[in-house]
Amino acid sequence: MHRFNWRELREWMGMTRADGCVYLALLACIALFVGQDWWGDALLSLGAVGLCTGACVLGMKSDPEFED
Repeated sequence: MHRFNWRELREWMGMTRADGCVYLALLACIALFVGQDWWGDALLSLGAVGLCTGACVLGMKSDPEFED
């Protein structure tokens, strides 16, 4: 009998740390359209790029369970 894997369910539902970074980056991009200050827009865009880069690092780390 196959045992239930909670980690696989969280990944399938988009509830991992990497997904959280992407969701925060999306909120920062949405806030770019609301803001009127160029300085705030610059900080939000840098934050969005940083969060997406962090999501790549978190999402691509090796996991011995899935390496086969």
